[in-house]
Amino acid sequence: MFFIFSTSLTIISLILTQALHQKGVRATCLLLILINLISLGFYLFLDFLSGDGINDAVLYHFYFGITGFGIYDYIAPIILLATYIFICFLLISTFYIKDFKSKNFILSFYHALPIFLISSLALNPFFQDLHKLYFKSGTDNLKVEASNQNFFVRANDHTFLNKKKNIIYLYLEQFERTYFDESIFPGLTPNLKRLEAEAVSFSNIHSPQSTNWTIAGMVASQCGIPLLVPNYRGNSMSGMDLFLPLANCLGDILTKHQYDLNYLGGSNLDFGGKGKFYYSHGFKTVEGLQTLHKNASNSSLSPWGLYDDDLYKALTERYNKLNGNENPFGIFALTLDTHHPDGYIPSSCKGLIYQDGKNPILNAVHCADQLAGKFIDKLKLSSAYANTTLVVTSDHLALKNSATSMLEMGDRKNLFLIFDQDINPKKISKPGTVFDIAPTVLSAMGSHTKGLGFGRNLFFESSLIESHLSMKSIVESYKKDILSLWSFPQINNNFEVDLKSKVINFGSRQIKLPTLILINDEFDIEEMRFDFYFSNPLINEVRSIKKSKNLIWIDQCEIILEFMKVDLALDEIQYCSYMFRKSDGNYLINDLQRETLDHNAIDLFFYNR
Repeated sequence: MFFIFSTSLTIISLILTQALHQKGVRATCLLLILINLISLGFYLFLDFLSGDGINDAVLYHFYFGITGFGIYDYIAPIILLATYIFICFLLISTFYIKDFKSKNFILSFYHALPIFLISSLALNPFFQDLHKLYFKSGTDNLKVEASNQNFFVRANDHTFLNKKKNIIYLYLEQFERTYFDESIFPGLTPNLKRLEAEAVSFSNIHSPQSTNWTIAGMVASQCGIPLLVPNYRGNSMSGMDLFLPLANCLGDILTKHQYDLNYLGGSNLDFGGKGKFYYSHGFKTVEGLQTLHKNASNSSLSPWGLYDDDLYKALTERYNKLNGNENPFGIFALTLDTHHPDGYIPSSCKGLIYQDGKNPILNAVHCADQLAGKFIDKLKLSSAYANTTLVVTSDHLALKNSATSMLEMGDRKNLFLIFDQDINPKKISKPGTVFDIAPTVLSAMGSHTKGLGFGRNLFFESSLIESHLSMKSIVESYKKDILSLWSFPQINNNFEVDLKSKVINFGSRQIKLPTLILINDEFDIEEMRFDFYFSNPLINEVRSIKKSKNLIWIDQCEIILEFMKVDLALDEIQYCSYMFRKSDGNYLINDLQRETLDHNAIDLFFYNR
């Protein structure tokens, strides 16, 4: 609705500019109209990708990076967007260059142009979504009340009461529980519906804010927290070496109990930081497209990576290999073929269609049901299954796809099934969230646990979603605690700039160059910012700080010299450092090819010691 209003008002504003004969005024108005038109085009494009306009997932990937993105699925929309932008520029240029003869009705209304123009900008859903994300509002008294209660469980001690069970955790890409609804999708998922009767099935699992994209769903279901990132504007996390290193997740807990943890995923590990997340939380083997494709029997790939039949083969082989080990093991895997908007059909499902086969995503879901069913059936026949807990969940609710209108007819919830011979099958309909998955899974594996993060053990506890406070208020009250889980390395005796590898070494940790390091008055690193994809360039970040913080900026010399307005020809691209001390406004520039920047040099500059 807002999109239609904003578009209509923009067109009216464009027509009314015909009555403006002062070039400067007309140029200003046309520039605002151009900005509005282009932002409306970008809104449509991003809404096509996310199905929810500009949300947390869009901003996360905008700043964290899009390496591994299945771009071939979106060639047509990208071409349409580029064509639309070209037409907008052409249209605005024509209105600027050409002098139109103003009609009487235009002269009658042109005084209202500022109102139409400002209203079109205010109603633009592009700017409205950004405002909601950057200035999230909450009821302050509710947030204070939430902060005074112990909603966040930080306990690190999880004791296993019996023999440690192996775990297989299978994420089915965007395979939400709604697909089980026979009144909407008759016969779509016969295998998983049959198997549901042999599992503990949680039928009322909600998706709180900042959990409804793949890496966010993994963080929520394994750590019990939403995926919040410090300072979206500065792209703080893209160059970090560790992903939420202080969070206590399933991987960390299982690693403490000597589990051999493995992650298998058919997509690029860099997309969304999945590989970095698993490496940071106890997983010894982390394999994505680059590794698994070498061993796949099928040489073809979907736009997102490995087809699911090859992933299941790799998963089965890994399970059989690890069965003989002395230590317990865990295998976490993510499928791909039900990715929006249309899904993909592997060779093993050729000829398998749902109903008349005209809806592509439903064909993919029908195939995914068959492949998952075959894998689960085979696993349950294995002799080692007696000591295995199998978890099957959606990574998140389905994004905009060819069946969205049908999905919205149902009660949209996440899939969450636990298969375990020691637990009687049943359906649990009590409300829960994806935060509750990790402690509930630990309980099924034999660990005595009440909760983890914002998650609760649904076998015995009530989810926080049943609290009289909203999940949004609860999360907002602990926002600083969640953001503190992103731990920045600190400057110490092992600080070293490695120009060959383009990293800064902090002992055992490494940070990518170029980087901007913000230092507080206690000489602690409080934040890092990076140049990454579409992030704000570091030179602009330094300018925006306006000498209000101590900082160390390491970048190409020509960029730092541009900031200092020094014109110096360089034979080759070199790295320099720029340090600024806010107490007296002094700064120091070092040529890192000739001078060493280490702990002593930094200490001497900031504290003269």
